[in-house]
Amino acid sequence: MARTCYYRDLVFEVPDTVYPPEEDSALLAEHVEQQLSPTDHVWDLGTGSGILAIVARMITPYVVASDVNPYAIGALHTNCLRNSIPRIPGFIGSLDAPLRRGYRFSRIIFNAPYLPSTRRQTRSGSWIDYAWSGGRGGREVVNEFLALLPRRLEEGGSALLAFAERRHEKPWLSSAAEEQGIRVRTLEKTPFFYETLVIAELAISTRGSVPSPHRPFR
Repeated sequence: MARTCYYRDLVFEVPDTVYPPEEDSALLAEHVEQQLSPTDHVWDLGTGSGILAIVARMITPYVVASDVNPYAIGALHTNCLRNSIPRIPGFIGSLDAPLRRGYRFSRIIFNAPYLPSTRRQTRSGSWIDYAWSGGRGGREVVNEFLALLPRRLEEGGSALLAFAERRHEKPWLSSAAEEQGIRVRTLEKTPFFYETLVIAELAISTRGSVPSPHRPFR
């Protein structure tokens, strides 16, 4: 079964195996619209329905996407076609495993899974579980994302990260990022029930050239 979702004038058909656009997706999409420029090279990590990649593609032609969930890449291509967006290159794999060595971006977008779990995929065995399962303490995937930024962000680049702080939890992102030499700037905090949705900008001084935007994947 597929679910129909909307963001502004965009329409998304999302199978039940893929995370649909929710409040966190829409909030992060607004910041993507505000911050991207037509010359940015963008990687949408964990693309899901493709909403953030498609919003980015409406601003810059240099957009690629990836997801560990193979159904998400199918949804991305379907929704590009539905919204008359040129096909966005997509690849299946965990974190930056699908990317060519040395390839860097000026912007990285990540709507991170953040709920605690003992495994990346839960007992139900559904692909959609990857969209919410953040590993031990809900921080494992975000910590791995922080570790890859120094090798994937070009000098002067930044990442937009959406994640959640649970009520009564001590803020931890800034201290974890500092260990990787990453600067954190909180752009927005929105309370939702028992958690607070956080949109953060992450920046690091990384040197290196940017290969051709046409073939970032292995």
